[in-house]
Amino acid sequence: MKYVGGIVVVAVVAAAGYGIYEATKPTPVVTPTPTATVTQTVTASVTPVTPTPELTPLEKLRIKLLKKLDDHVKEATINWTQCKDETINVAVLAFPTQYPNYEATLPRFQKLTGITVNLDYLPEVELREKTTLDLLSRTGIYDVAMVDNMHLALLAKENTLEPLETYINDSKFDPDWWDWNDFYPADRQSASPEPWAKGHVLMVPYCLHGVLLHYRKDLLEEYGVKVPETMDELMEAAKVLHNPEKGYVGFASRGLRGEGLNVFTWTPFFRAFGGKWFTKDWMPAFNDENGVRALEFYTDILTSYGPKGIVSWDWSHTTAAICEGITALEIDCDLYCPTGWDPGATKPELIGKWWCARVPAGPAGRDAEFFNFSLAVNKESKHKVAAWLFIEYLYSKYSLMIFDAPIGIPARQSFWKDEDVHSYYEGIDDFVKVNDTSKREDTHMDCRPVIPEWPEVGDTVGEAISASLAKEKTPKDALDEAAKKVYATMKKAGYYK
Repeated sequence: MKYVGGIVVVAVVAAAGYGIYEATKPTPVVTPTPTATVTQTVTASVTPVTPTPELTPLEKLRIKLLKKLDDHVKEATINWTQCKDETINVAVLAFPTQYPNYEATLPRFQKLTGITVNLDYLPEVELREKTTLDLLSRTGIYDVAMVDNMHLALLAKENTLEPLETYINDSKFDPDWWDWNDFYPADRQSASPEPWAKGHVLMVPYCLHGVLLHYRKDLLEEYGVKVPETMDELMEAAKVLHNPEKGYVGFASRGLRGEGLNVFTWTPFFRAFGGKWFTKDWMPAFNDENGVRALEFYTDILTSYGPKGIVSWDWSHTTAAICEGITALEIDCDLYCPTGWDPGATKPELIGKWWCARVPAGPAGRDAEFFNFSLAVNKESKHKVAAWLFIEYLYSKYSLMIFDAPIGIPARQSFWKDEDVHSYYEGIDDFVKVNDTSKREDTHMDCRPVIPEWPEVGDTVGEAISASLAKEKTPKDALDEAAKKVYATMKKAGYYK
């Protein structure tokens, strides 16, 4: 990859396999004629063999799926070259496990279509800031942007996104081949937040996120701790397992302020304790007794049995905590367990020691969050058809399998039906069952309010969570102050007469 003007340009990538090196053949020995007495010593010139790196199971799966992708594309009745020589700018989340997938698929797309793709990898906070600014200011920098579903109501209200059902249902783009109904119903529903979307499909999801409880099986066995089923059991387990002297803490989660950061991981606690964001009249309610109890619990478990500097922890820190084994328990994205099984991401001695379970229940039950990142087309794009071809290719059946394989939280229902994907996950206990149960029973689309004001509301609550974790304010004072700010936000937006 090379960097041009701040945009990452994905260039031609190496082949899916590795180079094969051969020894130079020895110089042949010449057999003398019978009449001659010849003594000859021949020294063979041999170039040392460079061992071929062994492919990981994930790399082997990617190669198989790339072959299926190539074959699948040939079945589509789509004019892939209709936007030849156009260039599109695309902003996506900079997530390390996905780099190889972009590097494997984008050269294929560019060769197939003749479209040049400038790919901008951005950290989570920067991605939200830059894409939201571009869309709301209508500057049209990005043709395709990866969008947080919690921002979709705002973007829909401001009419910044191209309706995609026009392309999804157009015979020119082979709807049967692409199969929008293959995406999980919850993902399809999230792509059209009402009343803001006005019936339009505004994005295409790349996954179906929630959160799970991740735990080190070996440490639970060593300390005689059972997998926590309730919040009280979680607190007790974190206390028993907390052992910084041995290099790991009892519990980890996010502390960094942000509506998609500490609010994301606090929400399962908030909902488990019965928290409500608003009353029926849109008055702030998150600072009631249940909300305060939830923040007290979150503050207690992270400041007593969590890592130092928790107020600066985002998803990159919690991912590293899994890969480096510096926590015994963690509540965060459901993709972390497969990350913990990946030899390319996790310390060898930790492979096979991570597992996951449903989030613990509180007095009001379980809540596993709901979230997805998705691709959307900028309404100001001058290359909308090229942008759609990019999405249609990248999130087609087998291409999306390649992206979802490392994380195990697919957007398409066909994912688990593929024999190679199923084989890749085979023998890893009942991961599919845990994930499926969590998605069906614990994941709720109303876990956070999908309203245009959410980014500001969420960030205000994130500030309160950080203030509590830093012991700058009590949980009650922090939430009460946040409630006043949120009231002002909602009043300005016209929610009150």
